[in-house]
Amino acid sequence: MCKPSVLYVLEKYPQISETYIKTELEAVRDEYDITVVSRYKANVSYENHLPYRLLEDEAIEEAVRQINPDVIHSHWLKHLYFVGPLAIRAGVPFTVRSHSFDTISLRARGPSRLRGLVTRDRLVRQRARIRHSLRWLNHELCRGVLAFPFARPYLEAGGVHPDKIVDCYPAIDHRLFDDRSPNGDGVMNVGAAGPKKGMEAFIELASRVPEKQFDLYALGYDVEKLR
Repeated sequence: MCKPSVLYVLEKYPQISETYIKTELEAVRDEYDITVVSRYKANVSYENHLPYRLLEDEAIEEAVRQINPDVIHSHWLKHLYFVGPLAIRAGVPFTVRSHSFDTISLRARGPSRLRGLVTRDRLVRQRARIRHSLRWLNHELCRGVLAFPFARPYLEAGGVHPDKIVDCYPAIDHRLFDDRSPNGDGVMNVGAAGPKKGMEAFIELASRVPEKQFDLYALGYDVEKLR
C-alpha cells in the first residue's frame, strides 16, 4: 500500500530555531512519503535533518507538478500568501500549521513584548500580510489550519470558518524529556540564542545569585556574544 505523499513547502529549512518543524517531520515521516523544499537558505542549520531541496519559487511550482503530492503542508500563517495560491494553481489540497506568534498577532492589539525586538513597521506589515492571507484558509482545497486551542477565537474573528480550524498541540518527542533521574536544584535555560529569548537577562540573574548553579544551553545565532 502506497503511503500518502506530502510536500512540505517551508520558508527556511533546516533552521536551528525551528525544531518545532523538525519534531513534526520526525513524527510523520514513517507514515507518509515526505518531500521537503525550502524557499530560502537557513541562517544557522541544525544537524540530522531530512533531505531537502533549496528551490526558487518558480522551481517549486515545477516540483509540485512533478511530485503531484496528495497534500501540500506548510508552517506559519505569514507563509499562506505563497502556499495558498501555489496549491490552488496546482489543484492540490493544502494544510498549514500556525504558531503562537502569528495567531497572537491577529488580536486587536498586537503583542507588546515583540516591540523593541522588531521594528514597528515590520510588525504592521506582517500583521497586514497575515490578515490578508487568511482568506486562503476558507478555500475548498484547504483541509484545515492546525492551531493551538487558544487561537481559535482570533482566527474566527479574522474570518476563518470554524470548520477549517483544527484545535491541536504541536508534536513533541517525549523521549527527550522522559528522564526519571533527580532534577537537581540548579536553574536551566535552553533555546536559540536570538534577541527575543532575552538570554542576557539570564546571565545577569546568574551573576546576582552566585551561590546557585545556572546552566545556559544556547544554540546558534548569538552564542559567541553570550559567551
